Amino acid sequence: MYGSLLGLQKLNLLDCISYIGGLSGTTWTMGNLYEDANWSQKYLEDAIKEARKQVTKSKICCFSLDCLKYYYNDLMERAKEGHNTSFIDLWGLVIESMLHDKKDEHRLSDQRQAVDNGQNPLPIYVAINLKSNYSAQAFRGMWSSIFSIDVMYVWNLAADSEDFWCRWTRDRVKDIDTVIDSFPNKLMETADNELSLVDTGFFINTSYPPLLRSKREVDVILHLNYSGGSQTLPLDQIAKYFSEQEIPFPKIEISEEDRENLKECYVFEESDSPQAPTVLFFPLVNDTFKKYKAPGMERSPEEMAEGKVDVSSILSPFTTREVCFSEENFDKLVKLTDYNVLNNEKLIIQALRLAVARRKQRNY
Repeated sequence: MYGSLLGLQKLNLLDCISYIGGLSGTTWTMGNLYEDANWSQKYLEDAIKEARKQVTKSKICCFSLDCLKYYYNDLMERAKEGHNTSFIDLWGLVIESMLHDKKDEHRLSDQRQAVDNGQNPLPIYVAINLKSNYSAQAFRGMWSSIFSIDVMYVWNLAADSEDFWCRWTRDRVKDIDTVIDSFPNKLMETADNELSLVDTGFFINTSYPPLLRSKREVDVILHLNYSGGSQTLPLDQIAKYFSEQEIPFPKIEISEEDRENLKECYVFEESDSPQAPTVLFFPLVNDTFKKYKAPGMERSPEEMAEGKVDVSSILSPFTTREVCFSEENFDKLVKLTDYNVLNNEKLIIQALRLAVARRKQRNY
């Protein structure tokens, strides 16, 4: 994600972005960025250097006796305060140690200073609140942001899933637009005393749904895909989901030949539906970067090794199983994702200009 954002910054496009949505590991990057109230106004190289330091350091120290004591004491303190604790709480503490040199004192509410003046894109951390008396599949259509409570208060309304959906659509659908969005303190006013947040990657590995609320009027979506396995599966799944929900979204048509050898960027538009956003899909691939070190600049024979970045095979050093990168691999991944954005500047600018023209047409 750092490399992609760096590419957008080099193109002077970060100021054009209204929202940044993320789930799973992407939220770690977002959380670190939004600790700085003016991160998007600064050159991202400094943030990338800090991330490089944390990602490449040995993780053995995270299992030292001192760290284990810290984990234990922290979990015991939470239990005394009345919080339910589980393995995921322990894993969160381990991740904290892996990505920070000391205890991270930042809280979600601190991020208000990063959005109060609109100086950064609004972060949307996507998760699903799962209740024990409902099947996980029953919540596949329920998406929310930590900065939004528009669906948080409806999950305990009925005894069974069928009654749940009936009551929701009958009694609550008119209320959803009356809730103030993007106001962190409202989270404390939900009907639930506890949240059981599930990684949305277990359902559809994308953060699209909160972005397509009608009031947000999103014109262009840059889908920067970092998921493992099939690069097109999340896009196919979300397109099917939107079709079933009758939410305007462009048709996703990628040839079988392209699916076997994906390009760096695909543009999807729906001319028959002005409400549908334009989608620019950036799969995590190494295509022209093998031969070019920068857009239009071919590699010399001595530089060809730098273009060998394996992001697709089962032996890739960038799988989700890896918790530590070598400095060389970290640099290669950042350069690759940076390049993939820069090399498709024309497509991005063209999509933005089209969006501006469409919005002007709607306003007349």
